[in-house]
Amino acid sequence: MSEGAVMAYSKFHSQWRDRPNYTTPVTAAALDHIEEGIVEAHRLAEAGAGGGGGGIFLDSDGVPYFDTSATGGGSIALDVDGVPYVTGV
Repeated sequence: MSEGAVMAYSKFHSQWRDRPNYTTPVTAAALDHIEEGIVEAHRLAEAGAGGGGGGIFLDSDGVPYFDTSATGGGSIALDVDGVPYVTGV
């Protein structure tokens, strides 16, 4: 990724599990991690809406990231199940 690139969000738990499994407890650390990801997503959205440039790209593993120093790139769309994906890259 280039210098202006922002890393993609990483999940706190790789897979949340319902009870009776207690291996993914809802903790303050997990909630803080989720909220920080939401705040960063809003910051990036506002930066993009302000004409600051940038675009969505895929790294070598196919993971999407937002690069504030680049132009072009793709956009986010939703599939039929409402799951977001990157298009146009």
